[in-house]
This record gives sequence, C-alpha cells and structure tokens, in this order.
Amino acid sequence: MQVRRDAPLKSALSDLARVQEYIDKDEFEEAKELLERVRSWCSRHKIRSAHVSWLLAIVCDYLDDLPAAVGHVEDALEVDPVSPSFHRSFEIVTERIRRALCDEHRKPDDPETPRLYELLLRLGEADVPSHLAMARFHVRQGDSSAAFRVLDAVTVLSPGHRDAWLLKAVVARSLGEEELAREADLEAANLAHPMPVAFPVREMARG
Repeated sequence: MQVRRDAPLKSALSDLARVQEYIDKDEFEEAKELLERVRSWCSRHKIRSAHVSWLLAIVCDYLDDLPAAVGHVEDALEVDPVSPSFHRSFEIVTERIRRALCDEHRKPDDPETPRLYELLLRLGEADVPSHLAMARFHVRQGDSSAAFRVLDAVTVLSPGHRDAWLLKAVVARSLGEEELAREADLEAANLAHPMPVAFPVREMARG
C-alpha cells in the first residue's frame, strides 16, 4: 500500500504529536478532544488506526472512563491483535475495573456496579471478588435470589473462597433456606480451620 504524505496526513500526524504533549502534561481532556478529531479524520478517509484507538484508551483510562477505555483498546486489538502494548493496556484497564468494583470505599449500591460487572463478564475477566461485589449489590437492592444465584455459582467454581461461603450463608438465611445456610457455615468454618491431612503410615519392611 502506497502512502501519500499529503497535507491532511501531515496535519493528522502533527495533531498526534500534540496529543502526546498533552498526555505528558496530564492534560487529558485536551488530548481526548484532539484524538477525537483525528479519529473523525481517519473515519472520513476510511482509515482504521490502532494507534489512535490505543491512545484514546490510555486517555480515557486517565479520565476514569473505564468502559470507554475498554472499548477503545478492543478496537486497537481488533486491528492489531498481536501488539504487546495493546494487550498490556487491556490488562491494566480490566484490573482497574476489578479494583474499582472491590474498593472498600465503594458503596454496595453504587449504580455503576452492574455495568462494570457485566463488562468484566463479557470480557471473561471477572474474578471471585468481582462476583462478590455484584452479589452484595443484589443484596443491597433487596434481590436475595439474584445474589444467591451468583454465590451458588462462585462456591461451585471456587469452593476455596471463604468469603463467598460466609455471604452465601447470610443470603440463604434471608431466603429462609436454613439447611443451605448451615451447609455454607460449615464450609466457611472448615476453610477457617482446615483439617490436617492424614497420610497413611507405611508398614516397615521386615528383615
């Protein structure tokens, strides 16, 4: 493919250089506005730039717009799926979403929780603490049945997570499922005080 370094292209490249200057000075709103302009130029010329999408992901991450950051880094990876830099950015953003969901200062009924959780599910990046955060959201919303479904799946797939069993016991009791609650209490207790593993004693060979 022959690339013509005509005036419009040189202008777009100049804008990208300015974007980097804005990023270096932590002026992320300005960087985003300029990147959107470059992306519009690319769209008009039927150009897909992984680099522009990647820079938008970085800027949106700094602006705490995590869903947008994920969308842009996915665009970059669609164009160039073997870029280590793009994959690293994807990992950074998804880890930030997990941390945001599990932040101890996050309100259990934060309205953004379902959106972030569903995003992690779609990406295949949800972990046990993320599931627990969603279960707590359901509890706070008064939907114990939904909370129990999440916790039931977690304790099947990750049976060694004590906090999941503890919360499952609480939710089961709220549903009137006392037997399930006792089972969850027992599992949590066993994880708190695991039984020692007994090894069979080999009989010594007689001379």
